[in-house]
Amino acid sequence: MGMSWASAARRPKKRRLTRLMMFLGPLATVLAVMPALNAIDVLYPDLVSDWGEYDEYPSGIEDARVRPVEEITYQGSDLLVVRFDGFVTNIGEGPLRVAGNPQTDSVYQWLLEDGGDPTDPADYQAGPKVSVIYETDDGHNHWHLKNAQEYALWNEAKTEQVTVGAKVGFCLYDIGQIWASAGTRYYSGSVVQFCDQGDPSSTTIEMGVTPGWKDIYGNTLNQQWVDVSAVAPGVYYLSNQTDTSNQIVESDETNNGIAFHPEPVTVPGYLPTDTNAATTNGVAVDVALPALS
Repeated sequence: MGMSWASAARRPKKRRLTRLMMFLGPLATVLAVMPALNAIDVLYPDLVSDWGEYDEYPSGIEDARVRPVEEITYQGSDLLVVRFDGFVTNIGEGPLRVAGNPQTDSVYQWLLEDGGDPTDPADYQAGPKVSVIYETDDGHNHWHLKNAQEYALWNEAKTEQVTVGAKVGFCLYDIGQIWASAGTRYYSGSVVQFCDQGDPSSTTIEMGVTPGWKDIYGNTLNQQWVDVSAVAPGVYYLSNQTDTSNQIVESDETNNGIAFHPEPVTVPGYLPTDTNAATTNGVAVDVALPALS
């Protein structure tokens, strides 16, 4: 196609999808000793657990911003939350394309044939079935790919998960360019139609992320937060993990693990402490507790 989506240093090796043709009669005996026919090279995506470290090109958000703990009212409840920017980043050689009919549970990942046209559905091979859901809880009222990302809060030592984020499903399309060499984006908002917003009965959904691009979820979006209302005061770290159910076939499955945001999160409050307080004849006294802010 004459289009370079990635630098040579990071271009992953192609993986091969083989279509097996079945034949009846004497010809089957001959084919049994021959190499598989119609082997098709396909270009695989590569999703990464990302806090912005893969950016080489100014895209408006170069690093994931984390806001201080704040009080909000959401769906009638008062919450303490940590808001943050989130990404679904594709550093692979092929696009992540998800398409199908959610009404018949037939939504699949589709793999672009090497040399194929990314805008032509005929140039894709069907991959694994994926899970989608029509999401109304966050107010977006559109289709999400489930388990695309998971965000969580961990203790300061990064040895124990304390609580998980509210949002795990995402409507995927290209927003931020991460490589200067990245080509045309193929999944704009107009292409994916905001994942058929307002149409829970849709029979044809499509979403995806082009190589060298990422989807961006700004920290002002509903549920783009971790609820820390029941978390003890202290210092914590946010984590991000991509494709947590391992439903997406990728060129590299080793970079989907937990990635910690480099900046700590402080949950404010008062810390318990051993304090001697003298009182006379049952008269109340004030006891000062150290504050964490």
